[in-house]
Amino acid sequence: MKIKSIFPLASILLIALTGCGIETHSTKTASTKATFQNLISDDVIKPDTKLDPHKPFGVDYTHVEVVDAKGHHVTLNASKTPILFTAYWCPHCQRTLRLLSSQQNTLQRMPVVVSFGFAKNTTLKTAVGIQHAEISQLKLHGFKVYYDLSPSAGDEYAPLGYPTLAYDSGGSIVTLYGEHTLDIWKQVL
Repeated sequence: MKIKSIFPLASILLIALTGCGIETHSTKTASTKATFQNLISDDVIKPDTKLDPHKPFGVDYTHVEVVDAKGHHVTLNASKTPILFTAYWCPHCQRTLRLLSSQQNTLQRMPVVVSFGFAKNTTLKTAVGIQHAEISQLKLHGFKVYYDLSPSAGDEYAPLGYPTLAYDSGGSIVTLYGEHTLDIWKQVL
């Protein structure tokens, strides 16, 4: 009984310490227009130094339905290519994208990025514009970006929050949540 009452508090604390929680999205988008803001210096934390992947529960990362910038439907499979789920308003995602972009020559492979966390009724054109602003302002390169405009996508694919990486580890798909050091990213990418 005590474990059940302590666990939610531990989950909230973990989310607060390593990445953006899902609830942050509804708070931010309810009062702001969907535009990109460089939040690299917000909510700064010490990146996680532990490789602590989780086995997904009830999520199929082998059939992630997204669209590209032109609206073409694509199905991504994390057992073939790592998928990094990010939200444009998440400072932890922004720092992770910048780190991976600047260090891509030290990685064996780059993940594809699924950008979501958009408010209800966001158009693909608006989402692509936000992503282009993010790429430009953060000086990102080397990423193939896809979009999921469903407001519930984060709940499904990043249930612990952002950023979330889904990837193959020894024949099983696992997820890694939050900001991590370059050493950890090198181990999984």
